[in-house]
Amino acid sequence: MPLTRIKTTAIDHVFLSEFLGTVASESAMLALVGGIGDYAVRSDLNNDSFIITQNNGSSIGDWQKISNTSTALLKSENLNDLPDAGTARSNLGLGTASTTAATDYATAAQGSTADTALQPTNNLNDLNDAGTALDNLGFSAFGKSIIDDADAAAVRTTLGLGTAATTAATDYATAAQGATADTALQPTNNLNDLGDVSTALTNLGFSTFGKSIIDDADASTVRTTLGLGTAATQNADDVKSGIATIMAFTI
Repeated sequence: MPLTRIKTTAIDHVFLSEFLGTVASESAMLALVGGIGDYAVRSDLNNDSFIITQNNGSSIGDWQKISNTSTALLKSENLNDLPDAGTARSNLGLGTASTTAATDYATAAQGSTADTALQPTNNLNDLNDAGTALDNLGFSAFGKSIIDDADAAAVRTTLGLGTAATTAATDYATAAQGATADTALQPTNNLNDLGDVSTALTNLGFSTFGKSIIDDADASTVRTTLGLGTAATQNADDVKSGIATIMAFTI
């Protein structure tokens, strides 16, 4: 189908809409030249918009209020014909953040971390006393009892430490030495603190007979204690010779 150019005069005015301008009174609005669909703004009525709904707008009955343009985006405030980007942002209701980079802000992960971070209500600057501050920092009652100690000695006392806590490991016996001590002569078997020699000898393992030997004055007394006869002191050769002599006399 061939295209046909249509004359402008052949198009009914109702299909076109034109902004007729801003006026400050009703009489000025009625003086505008327009047709159905054309509209104007009344600055004296808080920038309300009025559109021609019938005839040519020369009568007040031809007009109808359609909106308050103080908040509407008018053709004159369209983004295409604005003098600068700032005005465009204002018309779109954008804030100052619209011109900043995403890297200027925390990530979602950082935001989650911030949710559990030390909040202003737990800050130390606005607390009334040190105890509350320490509680917010996680100190237990015992922890607080340590940090106010004046010196190391006071801390050791708080911890219940004895005097050995400040000595060197070399001041004490080793584990091996301790094991040896377990089988060593104990104080109850010591000789220094015994009341008599007999008890000492008993602790040393002497029997009654053994004790009867060690107090003998000489070898002869020991032989007597042992019940030995005079032959005990003879040489074996002398004994043999005597036996042989006896046997010779007998024969």
